[in-house]
Amino acid sequence: FTTMVHPSGTHVLRAFLLVISALPARRFGPAQNWQTHALEQFLSGDQPVPTAPVCPALLVNKIIPSLTGLSVQALRRLMRYAPASATLQTLLLATVQVHRHHCDASDDGDETNGTETSGSRVRRHYGYQLIALFLGAAREDLLTGPAASRLLELTLRCACAWSNSTERGSSPDIRNLLEAFYAKHMSGAERLRRLYLHPRANYCVQGLLYSANSGLVQRMLVDDALLEHLEASKRATHPEPRHDRSGVLCAVLRAVLRASVASDAALTHLVQRTIAAAEQWVGVGAV
Repeated sequence: FTTMVHPSGTHVLRAFLLVISALPARRFGPAQNWQTHALEQFLSGDQPVPTAPVCPALLVNKIIPSLTGLSVQALRRLMRYAPASATLQTLLLATVQVHRHHCDASDDGDETNGTETSGSRVRRHYGYQLIALFLGAAREDLLTGPAASRLLELTLRCACAWSNSTERGSSPDIRNLLEAFYAKHMSGAERLRRLYLHPRANYCVQGLLYSANSGLVQRMLVDDALLEHLEASKRATHPEPRHDRSGVLCAVLRAVLRASVASDAALTHLVQRTIAAAEQWVGVGAV
């Protein structure tokens, strides 16, 4: 904890995490310089980091357990402090890298029967525990805070790495975790509208859309009227850049297109409504 709150110490720890996880510093250096597209390529596995982590045991056996032993108050203090938040974000990506690399390694399981070794189960457990730790510490002032909101957004995005299926958020543990987070912090049309319009909390909405399964996506867009909010906010015509929520619209489009792979009539209608909302945003008339 002392290292994390020290201005220089947290930078050293961040560099150390990059080294032991083999994440390239040019791509995953300062968190504020991460590009959304490159981050999504890494999280989706489209552009993995091929180099093997140097010392994953340090991450799994020392660093993550030291965080889980902190009180909620101490953890929230780290989440609010910008340098510490950036280090925690690097820790999340390092954990994804270790988990993904060892899941792909032939000595971690038997591809013929889908079994896992104890080492693989430990890494999966600690990765899930890290996601649960940050989401469990969330509250509204963190969702709207400048440093904590970015950490929570990345935590929500990284949740998809622990899904053991082709559909994001379909792993029972992850599904329950995301649904509980949504129910506690975002559910309800008015609350979701307020978060979607907030200049920082809207990133957390985008993060949840990134990892949510099709059921949660429909709940957000239809039951809690996020699509209606998108349409209404565009009609309001806010000229200031701070009111631009095109990032949320892009997240919605990606979510419904991903969900439409398992298409049924309801999802098809949802895709059509989302496309109509996108047309309003870009000023294109309905075809």
